[in-house]
Amino acid sequence: MACKKLRDKKKRPPDSPPSGVHRNRYQKTAGLQKYFLRSYGILKKSLFPNKFQMKAFHKLANHTDLGVLALRLTVGVIFLVHGCGKFSVWGAVPSEQISANMIYLMKFLSVAETLGAIALIFGFLTNLAALGLSLIMLGAILWFKMQVLKIGFVGHNGTGWEFDLSLLAINIFLFLRGAGKYSVDAILNK
Repeated sequence: MACKKLRDKKKRPPDSPPSGVHRNRYQKTAGLQKYFLRSYGILKKSLFPNKFQMKAFHKLANHTDLGVLALRLTVGVIFLVHGCGKFSVWGAVPSEQISANMIYLMKFLSVAETLGAIALIFGFLTNLAALGLSLIMLGAILWFKMQVLKIGFVGHNGTGWEFDLSLLAINIFLFLRGAGKYSVDAILNK
């Protein structure tokens, strides 16, 4: 029996079905296989870059510190603007609209966000600054947006906490990665 199968394999042309398989079904599946392989070739050419493009992308990997700098500057400016905006609360007095605890919290956040932002912009104590700003964003999401304002991920009029979450993710990245070579931290570590 085994000898007969070996003999059948040798005699059979490459496009013919194996013994026991109906010819029409085999031709359909072989046609589909050829179609998918052809489609994969087109897909592979369009999705996967050639060797020249890959070398260009590989060279970009040498400049990741520029990306870290861009993230630091962007997040730093965002926190600087929001931190300085909270300084207006320093003259406020407790009332029905804003409690004394909220005023103390806003005073603390005005100083913490501003100092953290300046540290990120210059790349000084970046890991600590990013950790502090991450904790602030966690509080903004979990307490203020979800508990106090009861806002979902995408709120009404663009007031959801998706932006806060992206700032949290960037700060976690900066905490783990560090400031990069274009920073005061890099100069001090030489």
